Amino acid sequence: MFLDVDCIPAARLVAAMSETLGAHDALICPEVLYLGPEDARKVWREDDLIRRGAPHPVRPFPTSGLSKESNAGLFWSLAFGIRRNRFAALGGFDEAFTG
Repeated sequence: MFLDVDCIPAARLVAAMSETLGAHDALICPEVLYLGPEDARKVWREDDLIRRGAPHPVRPFPTSGLSKESNAGLFWSLAFGIRRNRFAALGGFDEAFTG
């Protein structure tokens, strides 16, 4: 599982991703909610962040379950999971990439 440094994972994220990858040999991208600049600065609970978080405006996710995406251009590496052997078979990250 890969998670961008500025992401706050939900308590069940790792377990849910592990369960999903156990059932599907796929690249799994979970929904990411976006917080405002002050939403996580003070004491908070997970349900507070979920309530304040906004979904991506043009990338809808199902309310439950999975949705297959055929447009690989919509992948972004903010948060994703993939089986280790599949990641290795694909060659891992492009070490020449900068950006």
